Amino acid sequence: MTAAMERLCDWVVNKNQVWVHGDRITDGHVVLDMSGITGLDPDEVSRDGQWVIRKAQPSRWVAPEHPDLSDAIPSEADESGWSEVLWSVWVTKGLRVGAVNRTAVAVDDAWLSRLQTGYRIEGSPGHSALRIVSESPVPTLLSGSATAHRRTVGVVMPAQIEGSDSVIEAIVNELGGV
Repeated sequence: MTAAMERLCDWVVNKNQVWVHGDRITDGHVVLDMSGITGLDPDEVSRDGQWVIRKAQPSRWVAPEHPDLSDAIPSEADESGWSEVLWSVWVTKGLRVGAVNRTAVAVDDAWLSRLQTGYRIEGSPGHSALRIVSESPVPTLLSGSATAHRRTVGVVMPAQIEGSDSVIEAIVNELGGV
């Protein structure tokens, strides 16, 4: 298997049920723009429809049906109102608990642990999904310094946190809830 396929398997949560639409891919938890993620090759899954993907064996195309993923990823990564999710060390039922804008959020811990350096998760009030953002230094011509230019490469749906409200509130307070 190629390194790109291994990386693709790391980016999705459910490898048994993946849908492809153009250069977009989803497993119902995560939607990714494969062209926006370093090292991923849309040719690895080059046919729209449902797939089963694996690191150690060839991917298997299952059916032509797929959701329309055209507008699934926000287009503007540098828009205001988005803040980085701060992650706690707490994991409950396989979910890593974090906070953004004084609100608790959770995603699959195993998936989050595979998130590569240079990517982060952000949230914004009024948006149900969290976005996956890439940061890469882009030199500015006027000052000669590097500024951070972010690109949204995907979204991840936060999971429902099962636990005591007071414990979740304490986690958010510990993180500062920024």
